[in-house]
Amino acid sequence: MPRLVKGGKYAFGWSNVSSTGRIKIPPEAVSEYNLKTADKLIVISGSKTSGGFSIVKIDKLKSSFLSIILDDDETNILKIPMGQPLKKNLRVLCWTILYKDGIFFLPINTLKLFGVSPGSRLLAIRGSGLGLGFAFKGPIINEAEKHEELEIF
Repeated sequence: MPRLVKGGKYAFGWSNVSSTGRIKIPPEAVSEYNLKTADKLIVISGSKTSGGFSIVKIDKLKSSFLSIILDDDETNILKIPMGQPLKKNLRVLCWTILYKDGIFFLPINTLKLFGVSPGSRLLAIRGSGLGLGFAFKGPIINEAEKHEELEIF
């Protein structure tokens, strides 16, 4: 897993978004974030600079400052259908399930709210200890494109 620039983010590789909204998490990221088949994942919109989203395991989210996402009875993310977006505090959120081999799906309409569409190439990057980031624009993408050693998943 290369560090893109000195003092910068680490990248796990590229993940292509399929026509069905299928996204594969690089195996090294699955291991680092201790992701298991059937885990429920919260998907949270990314920054304006990098776009995309982050995925966070529910148990990690429960013990973080973002636990309000789960505790607010009016907008409890788990009360809505899987993949259905919820807008809250300038963020778009939804939840999904991790399938075998580090695969998850998001509905095409939900992906579009994250600025992502089928055929998009997302850079899987080490985010905070809380979650894994998937970016598609900005300086980090420009730098990653110079790294031919990054695998595509």
